[in-house]
Amino acid sequence: MLTPRPMSLLARLILATALIGAIMMGVSAVALVGNAKRAIELEVNAGRALARDYVIAAVGSLMRSNKPEEAVAFLPGTLFQPRHVRIAVIDRVNSITHFPRPPRQDDDDGAPDWFVRLLAPPEQELQLPIRVGPDTFGTVIITTSPEDEINEIWEDFRVLAMIGGGTYLGTLLVLALVLRTALRPLTWMSHTFSTLEDGDFSARIGDVPTPEFAVLAERFDRLADTVEHTLAEKDALNRRLVELQDAERRTIAMELHDEFGPCLFGMRVEARAIRDRAAAIGDQALSDRATNVLDIVEQIQTANRQLLARLRPMEIGQMPLSQVLNDLVERLRQFAPDLTWSLSISDAFDDRLSEAEELHIYRITQEAITNTLRHADARTLKLSLRHAPKAQDVIHLEIKDDGRGWAGQTGSGIRGMQERARSLGGRVDIDREDGWTVVSVALPLVA
Repeated sequence: MLTPRPMSLLARLILATALIGAIMMGVSAVALVGNAKRAIELEVNAGRALARDYVIAAVGSLMRSNKPEEAVAFLPGTLFQPRHVRIAVIDRVNSITHFPRPPRQDDDDGAPDWFVRLLAPPEQELQLPIRVGPDTFGTVIITTSPEDEINEIWEDFRVLAMIGGGTYLGTLLVLALVLRTALRPLTWMSHTFSTLEDGDFSARIGDVPTPEFAVLAERFDRLADTVEHTLAEKDALNRRLVELQDAERRTIAMELHDEFGPCLFGMRVEARAIRDRAAAIGDQALSDRATNVLDIVEQIQTANRQLLARLRPMEIGQMPLSQVLNDLVERLRQFAPDLTWSLSISDAFDDRLSEAEELHIYRITQEAITNTLRHADARTLKLSLRHAPKAQDVIHLEIKDDGRGWAGQTGSGIRGMQERARSLGGRVDIDREDGWTVVSVALPLVA
């Protein structure tokens, strides 16, 4: 099940502002509608009262100078249509004369039906009979009609809605621009964090225009300075430690070679002399003992050569690096006769590397291959040494195998590989890609 991606801070702030604005506009609209309904009711009631007084006065004036039938006949021509009401005159024979209300059209000039239904009060009707004594000569019907008032309110409401909506959208737009500008340092800070996480400890945030973020950026830069300085000291100590270890190994190797070698050679010469002398005098027991001594000397010499190779390969500094690595592979090949080897070792680095750099590359290669032989149970091993892609000043060493993988291990051998690479200003990455364990080493090529 996919976890929904959390909403960004910018989106949250804009959404919160939009909701607050929408609620305020909704409350304002409800208040405006309530006030409008009360105002319409007051206007309609006032218009009805005014129309009643007007009709009574008009009927009284006509009745004073005309007969009742004539007064009723003259009344429609005398009356005019007031606001907010409709007047109809019904004569004695139920003939209706009134000022008809024109049919409403839901156009741009009038309020839409939904707005009329929202604001219109219930229709009210007032009947004023025209009597003289017991006789009724007609009836005047006054009916409320608030359309004019609603249309005016609709015009005001539409103007307010346009102004309020435009202000609302403009506010959101300005807020989005301001927040995007204000939060832009967060994007750069996040990028700087990622760069620092990837191992580039020279990354800095720098000056930030937002005061609230400036303090955070300054403290982060100070922390990055401290981390970079600490790691630089650590790398320097690692380099010095590796150098001291190599120097100590070189000294021990020289001592073993210069001291043990001649001694063992002398022992071999003396043992042969004793064996030859014993054979000459016919002492078989002494001859056998001399032979045993020669066998022991041979074992010591073999162990000494192996120890010398582990302490410091004698080929380093004496042979090209490409040949040294090929010889290393040939020696290790005998421990995995069923393993398929694929080698691509460039000779472009011969005579371009110092003895210490060659030794580091040799040791990293040796450790990676040894880990594969010990832990991977692989069928194929590929080794390549070349310029890194798109970077002719970087050495790219890659050892990959199709075994069960040892990328998750964190032994001293892996730490030693990483420390050696860092001592040369490079790095070691161990990953699992498409069924292959890949050891990728990048080292700067210093002229």
